[in-house]
Amino acid sequence: MPDVDLKPHLQTVKTYLARPWKQFSTAVFLENYIANFVQRDGYLIWTKEQPNIEHPYFAEFGNTGPGANATARVYWAKGLISKMAASIFTAERFIHASTWLPATGIPYDHGFTST
Repeated sequence: MPDVDLKPHLQTVKTYLARPWKQFSTAVFLENYIANFVQRDGYLIWTKEQPNIEHPYFAEFGNTGPGANATARVYWAKGLISKMAASIFTAERFIHASTWLPATGIPYDHGFTST
């Protein structure tokens, strides 16, 4: 969902899921609600001079909402992945969340919640 500060600008500001800051950039979106203000292609190059699209890993699994249709995503994104492939990016497996995240008070799910 858009931040309250973005809402008045949704028609003039393009919003993307991620950009490949460096080679081998990784962004995986698991079980998110993606609203319709996210651009259909999903991802944006870093710059024209340095697009960094050779080796990014931008993937999606189990997302819902009008912006979750991944069929029009950029060709260099991984796109939709299986539950097995997505499982390594859950909070527990990817960052060992249970060992440190509870102390922060930030709510999280260890693994998948709905799929």
